[in-house]
Amino acid sequence: MIDRFMSTLGLARRAGKLSWGIETVSNAVHAGKAVVVFMAADLSDRSKRTICEVCKKRGVPCIQTPYSMNQLGEAVGVFTGILALTDPGLAKSAQSNFQLVTTQPITTEKKDIPLKSKEDSK
Repeated sequence: MIDRFMSTLGLARRAGKLSWGIETVSNAVHAGKAVVVFMAADLSDRSKRTICEVCKKRGVPCIQTPYSMNQLGEAVGVFTGILALTDPGLAKSAQSNFQLVTTQPITTEKKDIPLKSKEDSK
């Protein structure tokens, strides 16, 4: 089951249908190209908050995986903690294969991941 999910990520990379890194993934989400975003378990809380906030605004699923950045990196050939699939078919396949293992959707509600507003930083 795990191999299918990781294989789908690798296939997406080879097909040019994968974005990685916080800036590139954020741009893909803003441009409406990202279909789903996956995050590594050991990604920093700040990066998780940032990308989940962007995804929430655009209605893109943001899913935390149980895999480390090293494991995701091995699957796609680059060290990264954030991946976005830009092809609807591959995204559906990755989500199906991932759900066979486990899913841990991340929300951006304050009780789960505290978000700082501009007023909080004053």
